[in-house]
Amino acid sequence: MPVTDRYGAITKRTYKQSVVHLLETEYKIVGSHRVLEQLSGDLEQLHGLYYGDAGKMTPGTLCWRTQALEDQTIKYAKRAEEYPAKTIYLPYVNPDDVDKRIRHRKGVRNDNYQWSDRREVAQMVRLLWSAYEQGTSLTIGELSVIMNRSLGVVGKYIKQYYAENPDKTLPLRGYIYDQGSNPTHKALICTLWERGVGEADIARRTNHHLKSVGRYLNHYRRVMQLMEKGMTVDEIAHLVGIGKRVVLEYTRIASQLHPKLAKKLTLKKTKKYQKPTRGHLAL
Repeated sequence: MPVTDRYGAITKRTYKQSVVHLLETEYKIVGSHRVLEQLSGDLEQLHGLYYGDAGKMTPGTLCWRTQALEDQTIKYAKRAEEYPAKTIYLPYVNPDDVDKRIRHRKGVRNDNYQWSDRREVAQMVRLLWSAYEQGTSLTIGELSVIMNRSLGVVGKYIKQYYAENPDKTLPLRGYIYDQGSNPTHKALICTLWERGVGEADIARRTNHHLKSVGRYLNHYRRVMQLMEKGMTVDEIAHLVGIGKRVVLEYTRIASQLHPKLAKKLTLKKTKKYQKPTRGHLAL
């Protein structure tokens, strides 16, 4: 028997050839063998993209499927399954987590809670940056499922991290795509600009698009100009074309960096409603 016959059969017992055999025998697809080979190759590639590489599954690693960052625009009419997805490998548990649990001494109950919160905040930050480095982004909902914590607890961890690290960011999907009402990125972008950092460097340091940074700074400069003229928050929101809540955030930033502007900002007082007495019409 030739040597090629002795070893050739080994290379034919592959996932790709199994798909071709399945299409020919079970589904009775008769046609060009080249088309079946191409179809089986595409299925094999899709299987690898979806289920990932088993060689990367080390102890403590979590295989997760999430949205890729290839599509940089979010369209409200587009379904979630229509966005490109990617399989990533998250460092769910590392030796440092185990070491913190071993070396932590027993103490009062509140100390244990605080220590646990700090450990989980560190885990959350590690998961977010690992996903971002692999070309994806995680949502608060995904973090809630992965960490087995409620949405409120994850939100508390995010606020705690921002409070302790005002000059840093977290690559949450809502942060990257400028969704949600979290004003932290606006404050950081405006503060860096006030320090003389260029827009391109701000975009790089805050993981934002240059266009988004330019829009924030344009709103910030216009709000400061209108504050200089002594306009109210409602008037500024109407002229700039942004929400009142966003205006309040910009005025808070400007007041901290320019205390003189805070004295010129006027807050419009609403007229107190007076119940009409008998015999009088309500105005």
